[in-house]
Amino acid sequence: MSKLIDIINSNPMLKRLHNMLEFGMSTYNLKILQQHLYSIELDGTIFTTDYLSRLREETINDMSCTGYSNRDILEMDNVISIYGMTAVSVQKESVPSGDIDISWAAKFYDCVKTISDKNLQPLWCKILANEMMKPGTYFKRTLDVFARADKFEIDWFFEATKFIYDKACVPEFILTENKYYPFNQFQTLIDAGFVNSSSGSIHYDQPFTLRFYGADMKIELLKPMFNITIYTLTDAGSQLFDLRPEKSTDSFLNSMKEMIERNNFAKVISIDPIS
Repeated sequence: MSKLIDIINSNPMLKRLHNMLEFGMSTYNLKILQQHLYSIELDGTIFTTDYLSRLREETINDMSCTGYSNRDILEMDNVISIYGMTAVSVQKESVPSGDIDISWAAKFYDCVKTISDKNLQPLWCKILANEMMKPGTYFKRTLDVFARADKFEIDWFFEATKFIYDKACVPEFILTENKYYPFNQFQTLIDAGFVNSSSGSIHYDQPFTLRFYGADMKIELLKPMFNITIYTLTDAGSQLFDLRPEKSTDSFLNSMKEMIERNNFAKVISIDPIS
């Protein structure tokens, strides 16, 4: 038998994650969690979802019986869930080079303690896991943007990402007559901090490729110049782009092909899936 804290201390990635947690938590809350990490005895060396469930249950029950507010209990449950699910996913990874930024770890903790939506928690786990593997992947400002967004705004952002090419550019023609994407939803994405408010133009005078999420669209010109008016993602939008749950569908790519070819300025010569 071993204690849960021993499993954490014996695994380099779990120890790294635990250190990040300590950077964010107040001393008082850390003591609450630590007493359960030290008290729970387990038979194994791998952190499992069963261990996570037990840690959540025992910690929350203890807090409920000792007079903590519902808000304190919910925040602790959010923290245990997100850091715990991350632990399950990263524990077999090799520890990367580069130190975790202490201020980033503190900002992440402040954000995730408020994330109680079970549909959003896995996204925050991915953010934490990616940052652990490659420190500097996400700006602290990105965490603020994502934490402030409502669930429906995040859903609308992921819905819009299928129209985005080169991980940055949103073609303005998708907003024409609200046919492909509703303008009011697009305006919300601007207000939420995912998309920049000013548009610009890109000019192509030779064959080019647009890289969508899941496919490259190769295009040749039929006339000397091809212009696309675009909006661009903010830094936060670009950094969160890869969290989207699915790739572009064939039907969507065919629609984009029709939109690009409609004025007879260019022709799509191939759509090549990206593995």
